[in-house]
Amino acid sequence: MTEAVRCLTADSRLVHQGVCDYCLFDGEGNFTSYGYPLDYPALLECTYRVKRVGDACSLRVYFHDFDLEESPACRNDYLAVGDRRFCGRRRGHTETVDFPKDRDEVTFYFHTNPVATGKGFWIEVTRRPGVCNTRKNVVGPCEERHSQEEFQLWSPGFPEPYGNNQKCWYYIRRAVDAVCGLELTFLHFDLEQSDGCVYDYLDVDGQKLCGYITPGGVLLPPPPLCDICTDRLSDDITSYGFPTAYRGNMLCRVTISRPSDAFCSVELHFREFDVEETPRCDRDFLQIDRDRYCGTMLRGHRKRIVYDTEGNAEMVFKTDESVSGKGFHMRFHQLPCGAAHRDPVATAATTTAASGILPPDPPREALLCDQRFDGQREFYVQSPNYPSHYLNSQDCRYVITKAGDDVCHLELVFASFDVESSPGCQYDYLEFGGQRHCGSLPADHSCVMDFREPQKVMRFHTDDSLSDRGFHIAVRQNECDDATTTPQDGDGCDETINKQEAMLQSVNFPANYANNLECRYTVRKMSSSVCRLEMNFERFDVESSTDCEYDYLDIDGHRLCGIFSRNTTADQLSVLHAYNPSKHDFGRSAPVGAGMYDFDENEKQLRFHSDAANSRPGFQIRLRQVECADESPRPPPFRPLGLSPAGDTHHKCDKILTTRLFDVRSPNYPGGYAENLDCKYIVFQASRDVCSIEFTFIDFDVDKENECFSDFLEIDGERVCGVLPPGSKRKSHALLALCPFDVD
Repeated sequence: MTEAVRCLTADSRLVHQGVCDYCLFDGEGNFTSYGYPLDYPALLECTYRVKRVGDACSLRVYFHDFDLEESPACRNDYLAVGDRRFCGRRRGHTETVDFPKDRDEVTFYFHTNPVATGKGFWIEVTRRPGVCNTRKNVVGPCEERHSQEEFQLWSPGFPEPYGNNQKCWYYIRRAVDAVCGLELTFLHFDLEQSDGCVYDYLDVDGQKLCGYITPGGVLLPPPPLCDICTDRLSDDITSYGFPTAYRGNMLCRVTISRPSDAFCSVELHFREFDVEETPRCDRDFLQIDRDRYCGTMLRGHRKRIVYDTEGNAEMVFKTDESVSGKGFHMRFHQLPCGAAHRDPVATAATTTAASGILPPDPPREALLCDQRFDGQREFYVQSPNYPSHYLNSQDCRYVITKAGDDVCHLELVFASFDVESSPGCQYDYLEFGGQRHCGSLPADHSCVMDFREPQKVMRFHTDDSLSDRGFHIAVRQNECDDATTTPQDGDGCDETINKQEAMLQSVNFPANYANNLECRYTVRKMSSSVCRLEMNFERFDVESSTDCEYDYLDIDGHRLCGIFSRNTTADQLSVLHAYNPSKHDFGRSAPVGAGMYDFDENEKQLRFHSDAANSRPGFQIRLRQVECADESPRPPPFRPLGLSPAGDTHHKCDKILTTRLFDVRSPNYPGGYAENLDCKYIVFQASRDVCSIEFTFIDFDVDKENECFSDFLEIDGERVCGVLPPGSKRKSHALLALCPFDVD
């Protein structure tokens, strides 16, 4: 049986190849979107943190270049700071951003969605000390724009002295897409000299120039911002531009900050390491603690580093102006203090001092499989041998005993999860809540499930081939907050109905029902001649979810969720109830929004369940007990979402799909499907702004015998069989779609 398990991901969507959080520790400078001026990737979640330095109370933000996907209210791709979002094109614009009163940094958030992308941005920020409420006097316009491959720039009035209080901008756009750098050759340069160029200066990519420069001198723009700072529990970090060769003249700091004192060290796993090799690693190198690494010496190795006194683990990546390599790709994990991660310490004491690389063999305790957690409110669960690869042919059980009667939920937070991926998680998997989990999950991914029984069991299974890193999960037993969050039982919402006709309503209808409900509605048969229960759905609005895993009304062991009402057509309702009017007499003449159910026993029980989050108005259903004469044949009943009689196993392949994006696979894919299948995939309208469904066939190979008579997938009445080219598409405009998959 599958339980309702709600899984959330907190700020951990997969980005280009890991962390893209950057810092301007000097309080000013330039930052660009990842890969600028090439199009930025999809699904980015990046931050740019500008530290307050000195008496700065605000920042001047100048958009040298800005090209993000345009959308209403900047809902798709955007750069956000404070309560403002920027998208579209804003080249040449200037904004002022104040430092928050309670923080010493300003954070810019860059978000991209899965589809369209743009060129990105190049933004310069400068400190504005002591001028929060005043504006500098700017005398006269002074602006030039260039897009040629070669051109010249002059200061105002050259060769005469430039005037005071000048603020000039020179905009340079790439002549062609192949251009990746800008070379400046100084024919004449003579500006007022000052320490730090605080008075007169020419600013190139955040580098201020003043004084006298010898004619003919060449200046290349500085490298992009590459200082990474993150407090995530686990993620990937790559050198800038990886897997292409890194740039020259870079000095990058990587800062991993521990989220709390409960964490004691950081483990690094280098999946790739290719840095220019020299005998002393004095040209290009990655420095960890006091050790420098170059060449391929870290590839495939693990290292563990401890935090400094400020709670940071730092690394420095430096490159010179000459030869470059591919760079590095590492996966980091912040390790909590305590027994769960003490295993390698004793063995590592001498090895780490010599090489800084973790030993390969953990102590015997790390290989333990079955574990019990009796009454512990907070603890860690990890795969055997973690953080090294787990063993093959394992069947581990993690038994969790409820800590007290006040516990309602079990929360799992995944610090790390890497288990061999397979269709249906058939090889290696962690099973909990009646569901198998495999593949990779982002750091901070969390799941919450009900914990009503005395104990829960999680099961970890591995087959006889291939293995991965495994998992490390923080587990917490959560208390029931108050009366509104505890399950309502018999005294709260249970109901017994002893009438021929009755109206059944969810709690608080038409207002939203409460969370954590377990309501049972018992309908008692009024006479022995009653054989059917007719249900007219006046209104039904229950939180929609795939397979109705969150909130649902359970009838005869089958779950109902989503939205439909008395305006639902008989055709749509027959789809909803997996009823085919072509095979039965009952259907088109049925009451709109009605369903008919067997009533053979003396009483029938309906069950309404709601989980710990989100609620809707619920339902209002008119019930009527229907009598059947002994000599009359009984009309066939509707079977909501079961799609087959109770004794039939076909319903195991039925699916209810309610999200905007989903994938559908035939049973046992990519293996061959079985015979005598009758699978139905019901697709609900995800929201009112959805007007069609597009199906993209990634792989489709169904027996074409008898022209789609035997085996077929049916969409909107059209049968599909045979082999379709990858990428083939079909579109449906139905608001509620039924897609049967029949196999003889």
